[in-house]
Amino acid sequence: MEWNLQTRETACFAVAASHTSEERFSADCVVPDTLPDAERLLLAPGELSLWRLDLDDGSAELEGEIRCDLLYQAEGGGLLRFPATVPVLLRMRDAALSPALRPVVELHLTELTPQLMNSRKVRLTGSVRAALTAYGPETLMLTESAEAEEVLQQRTRVCFEPVTAVEEQVFSAVGTSALRNGPESLLASRSEVLVDEVQCVDRRVILQGRVRTALLYLTPGPVSEVVETPFSQLLDTGGDQALVSARAQVHLTSVKLHLLPEEQAVEVEAHLVAQVCGRSRVEAELLTDAYSNRTLLEQETETLTLPLPAETEQQRVFAEAELACDPGHTTMAAFAVLRGPGCAEAILLRQDGEGSCSALRQTLRYELPEDCAVRSAAAGELSVTPTAEGLRLRLPITLELERRETLAVTQIAALAGEEPNDAAGAMPSLTLIRVGESPDLWQIAKTHASTVEAIRAANPEDGQRTYLAVPKVI
Repeated sequence: MEWNLQTRETACFAVAASHTSEERFSADCVVPDTLPDAERLLLAPGELSLWRLDLDDGSAELEGEIRCDLLYQAEGGGLLRFPATVPVLLRMRDAALSPALRPVVELHLTELTPQLMNSRKVRLTGSVRAALTAYGPETLMLTESAEAEEVLQQRTRVCFEPVTAVEEQVFSAVGTSALRNGPESLLASRSEVLVDEVQCVDRRVILQGRVRTALLYLTPGPVSEVVETPFSQLLDTGGDQALVSARAQVHLTSVKLHLLPEEQAVEVEAHLVAQVCGRSRVEAELLTDAYSNRTLLEQETETLTLPLPAETEQQRVFAEAELACDPGHTTMAAFAVLRGPGCAEAILLRQDGEGSCSALRQTLRYELPEDCAVRSAAAGELSVTPTAEGLRLRLPITLELERRETLAVTQIAALAGEEPNDAAGAMPSLTLIRVGESPDLWQIAKTHASTVEAIRAANPEDGQRTYLAVPKVI
């Protein structure tokens, strides 16, 4: 005989494909004819923009560009710049990919190295790293009970947080920031996105963050400054479950800067795309075992791997390095760029006593925790301290960490019974058994045709017991 199982459907998303790819690039940029020849290349701060992310059967394609402000010193003296762009195209192959999946991607410009080939040509080399996670819809069938008489049923209470929303949205952030000095012309800039808070309100996600832009401009001398353009965006996931947590990746698609000399300010117009992965909390009692003293039961079981609620925390680390250089030179500008997990790069613009400029680059590394995932990393202000042999660099980095474990639960997927057991009635109505510390009441009830509730009712809680009275129930 078959018994009807009471099940509960939970709609969610599961990881269908996960792929990491790193693509190296090399591109030549030519100094415009309207500008003089270059004597020395100084800076090439680059920012990565994402335009397009398409999934096909068995493949994924990411398209964007690296935008650079190439700053150089002209042969006749003076600092000049010209913009350059490097197209980025990454292709990934994975048989599990399809257009029906919903992608979330992490992008890092892990390297960008400029080289002056001659007075009119600059070569940019580097690499871009992309980590793609594609989610597909999944329905969890949770077995909660069985409609069966005289059958003991063991239920295990679980609380877990599956992914229930994967959404993408484009938006813009525009703001005007005052500058310390009256800007004459822009020498170089670099923008990055910082996500400060991801808040869940019912089925919506509120993103709050900043577009941080490092500027180098003339006043008439070179001045470095950092401005921030805040943004706040509401995303409606359209799901049917309230969210309790979410993780967001926000990428630039483009940035436009407008210097306002009369107002002594700069206007930043940033276009962005946000990818959000939200989780809901599910509480349920799963039917994990069954027993009958009158019928021989046959069970089919399945094991579910459920994500438990995450533990999140912030951790502050420091990336430090000693840089050997002439201590008599003056540092006119210094900034740091995150180059992927565990790595940053410091870029310094220096000037000697005769007014000649040079650029220094130094890789900074920091340790990542091994027992948790890094949800986001944000660099603070680079500290540059003179030493007897050069400079000491120190970069504070704030990491948002997540620890998430899984729970494996074996539930009953099907339940059937054979003919009644004739020997069932031979079992005594009350059994006295010897037990040790912390007895497993379910196993005792299953063996002696009782229930956990009946055993507890027959044995008052008066401290540690050596014997248990086990009444027969079925």
